[in-house]
Amino acid sequence: MHRSIRALALTMTLALTIAAKKPEAPIDPGPRPTDEQFRAAGEQAILAGFFDPSSAQIQWDQGLAGGYWKPVLQGKVPGWFTCGLVNGKNRMGGYVGFRRFVVVMKDDAVVFSAIGDGKNYDFVSLGCQKAMQQGLFPAPGASGSASTGTAVPDIPDNAPRFGFDVTNVPDGAYLSIVMPGSAAANAGLVTGMVITKINGVGLRGFDLVTMQKLIKGTEGEMTLAIVGHADVKLSRTVMSAADLAAYRATGPKP
Repeated sequence: MHRSIRALALTMTLALTIAAKKPEAPIDPGPRPTDEQFRAAGEQAILAGFFDPSSAQIQWDQGLAGGYWKPVLQGKVPGWFTCGLVNGKNRMGGYVGFRRFVVVMKDDAVVFSAIGDGKNYDFVSLGCQKAMQQGLFPAPGASGSASTGTAVPDIPDNAPRFGFDVTNVPDGAYLSIVMPGSAAANAGLVTGMVITKINGVGLRGFDLVTMQKLIKGTEGEMTLAIVGHADVKLSRTVMSAADLAAYRATGPKP
């Protein structure tokens, strides 16, 4: 009897707590910075800890979104934000590979920035990947984006075979291009995913040329092991000239 009374009291308390909880107010990101402002301030923040900032390579491959960024184990950071890619040299003079970064800017100042570590639990990369999958970012080069430079990259010869291309990161191959209507797109692949194995071959430590040779040399089916996802199987396809022309005209989509 006493247990029933305590359980009822607890249920009523929880119900009252839920009923009293107010809906969250909309988050104000502040005035939108110009692309030039965002790029200049963002690059300064990202490159601050680099050994050789002048040699760093930065790609602004996503558009600019307003709202908030939620870092792991931290509160929401309101502002205008985007994700990009950065590659820099280590003390030995070699490039370490592209890694994801995020920059948040509010009221003309960078209020948060972080670079992924390229490991299995790279929370920056995972957060960027989730944002891209949710369609938060406009297409690069579109109105309101933070993209700088060309919006449409060159299409490597191997991309039409399965509909994707990669850059190398410490743990494998980073999906940098996914062509609309391709085998990769139809299988649910999106830019930002990290492939750790191709047909059982581990990619950790491979350079970009070796990875692309492996993709180009694959005939028939390809099985990809992807961080945070079940294995994906692709069948080789050849994109038509019209599809390639349309892709070049519109650019990559997240």
